[in-house]
Amino acid sequence: MTRARGISLAASALAAEAAAALLVVDAPSPAGVAVAVVLHAAGVLATVRLLDRAAIGLGLSPVTPLAAVTAIFLPVIGPIGLALLVRAVGRGAHAAGVALPPTITELPALPAAAPDVAGETLGQGAIAARLRFAPDSDARVRAVLATRRLDGAHAVPLLREALRDRQEDVRLLAYALLEDRERQADATVRGLIAALAAAPPAQAAALHDRLANAYWEMCYQELVAGELESFALGQVLEHLDAAAASGASAARWLLRARVLLRRGDAGGARAALDESRRAGMPARTVDRYLDEAAFVSRGAGWSA
Repeated sequence: MTRARGISLAASALAAEAAAALLVVDAPSPAGVAVAVVLHAAGVLATVRLLDRAAIGLGLSPVTPLAAVTAIFLPVIGPIGLALLVRAVGRGAHAAGVALPPTITELPALPAAAPDVAGETLGQGAIAARLRFAPDSDARVRAVLATRRLDGAHAVPLLREALRDRQEDVRLLAYALLEDRERQADATVRGLIAALAAAPPAQAAALHDRLANAYWEMCYQELVAGELESFALGQVLEHLDAAAASGASAARWLLRARVLLRRGDAGGARAALDESRRAGMPARTVDRYLDEAAFVSRGAGWSA
């Protein structure tokens, strides 16, 4: 991790936590508390990335769970203490001559297409099996590379599993691919927001549509979770509402239904699916989401 990148992550985390604290302390309201929670989640994410990168830079394994717990329950103070502990452990191990896993400074070159293993085309199940059971680290590295052929919803869980691999080469490659997906998704959203700010009114609806789909992809690929996922889903609905000013759209109603299903709102999803069908969406596309809505309704009934 470069020094500039580390400073940027630390500054982002501190700024988010400070803003969250001000919102909670200064006459808190329900809306203020909600915004504070989102800012705290952003600060936690930046802190976890910073501490993981610092640990890897010292030749240690990522400290994701411990970093998340300290950042959530002891903002600022906890991460600082953990950072000092990681630094002391890393330096102490080097001073004692302990054989640490090698620090990889250059990741393996990523080919244009994911490679085959023994002439086979790896599917999701084969990749998962190799990540869990292949004794050869080279085979697991090739399995991680093969996730590039999968869509995010299937690739990201496999990459997160590879982050726990016993071999550092595998962990670092999985980390690089996962971060690349996150960086691309974030860049897409930022670019569309900038384009929307400068766009003439005639182009606004199309950009709102693209932003709604970009935020949805972050959720669908599981690149965000918890409060960040809730925020992203809310952004999808806001941009769909803004785009709806240009007229009805079957695709917009379908996307709204998928967001509502992810939130567990089966009734709202069914209503959106009915509108999507009336707007021209083929029945074969709508029916599978109606089945999912029925399943969600049954699950809600059992839990009640």
